[in-house]
Amino acid sequence: MVRASYVTKESPVGLQGKATVISGGSAWGTLRRSKPRRAVIVCHSAGQRHTDQAQAAWWPVPRALAATGRFMCLAGDFGDPTVDLGPVSSRYSWGNDNAIESVSRAYDWLQSPSSGAKQGKVLLAATSMGAVLALNWAIRYRSAVAAVILGCPVLDLEDVYANDKGGLGPSIAAAYGVIYPRSLPEIQTHSPARYPADLAGIPIKIYASSDDPIASDTPFCNTWAKAVGSGGLVSVFDLGAVQHWPVSTPVKDALEFSRIFA
Repeated sequence: MVRASYVTKESPVGLQGKATVISGGSAWGTLRRSKPRRAVIVCHSAGQRHTDQAQAAWWPVPRALAATGRFMCLAGDFGDPTVDLGPVSSRYSWGNDNAIESVSRAYDWLQSPSSGAKQGKVLLAATSMGAVLALNWAIRYRSAVAAVILGCPVLDLEDVYANDKGGLGPSIAAAYGVIYPRSLPEIQTHSPARYPADLAGIPIKIYASSDDPIASDTPFCNTWAKAVGSGGLVSVFDLGAVQHWPVSTPVKDALEFSRIFA
């Protein structure tokens, strides 16, 4: 296993802000000259930026994947410039259409030889809010998705919104163009809890907390996985009572799940 490194650069993929490329090796130029690696698009949590997903102190999975030398992870600011939250607008997208389009631009860039990524399907990796975006993109572009890895995911957007969990209700309202607590538009197609069966056939690994006060806890994730009904392609790993903190995700298990998609 090689040491993971990352470089923050002006995004080449047309995102709102910057992107962090996490790779095995020491430099971006080295990555582009090496054998192409399977791309992983990393979707960040609410309030985070692209650099946060490169830090193992929050979620060790992206860096662990890159360190195998078989994956190239792109963590981007998949935010929405239409959200009126001042300088932090890129940190709250909640899987809306603008953010979905931003991920599509990232995917298109990853398909170019200059990216250093292997062309074809990508993995999606996400925590918390990022799970909404990852799954919303997956159902629209399922032929481009190899697998999905989620840590402490928000699967029920309505639950977080209606109960203002973590004080995040207003940011969700802003992302969907309404004033909190008015009803959210497009919820049927933008909350993963509403469309589990549409994800049938996509391999999904979920690392959930049994006492998550914000995102979907282990019991909910298990119920949702059964609703997908994908012939055993969705599995849930219980992290135990870790609140909303995916840092304890077992890296070995995540790598075992991912390796067949490299």
